[in-house]
Formats: sequence, structure tokens, C-alpha cells
Amino acid sequence: MIKPKAIIFDIDHTLLFPSDKPYKEHTVEGNTPLIALVSSLWRNTWNPTEVILLTGRHERLRKITEQECIANNIFYDELIMNSTNNPIQQ
Repeated sequence: MIKPKAIIFDIDHTLLFPSDKPYKEHTVEGNTPLIALVSSLWRNTWNPTEVILLTGRHERLRKITEQECIANNIFYDELIMNSTNNPIQQ
């Protein structure tokens, strides 16, 4: 079996179940980790496979997203965020 070079996870509705707050109002509190997926991610962090998080959240939410990951024990090597000029997310 060939070991994958990376494992890619989405954040919202995959690793975290968002609160009922509007998208623009992300906070560290209120989002619930989806335990089975977070546990799977956590188990794989000891492995040399790179863990990449991919999200549609706008780049301006990077700091709060990083804080959410820390608060929910979500460990990763790279965080790729939306950098487009979508007015809905700004």
C-alpha cells in the first residue's frame, strides 16, 4: 500500500459543525467539533503524512480559524483559505 503524501480536510461541516451564527461572525466559541473526524485527524498527525485544511472561509478570518483549530485540538501542517474578492465573505 502506498502511503499518501497528504490528507486534506474541509473545516465547516466536516471537522467543525458551525453554530447558527452568520458566516461573517465566526468566533472561537460556538462551533462544535465532529469528534470522529477530529479524532481521525488527530491520530494521523503523528504520521509523517501532511495534514492540509482547506476552507471557503475568507483569508481575513485566518486568525480566528487558527484559534478555533487550537481550541478544538485540530492539528495541521497547512491552512488554505479563500482569497477571492467575494463580497459575501468580506
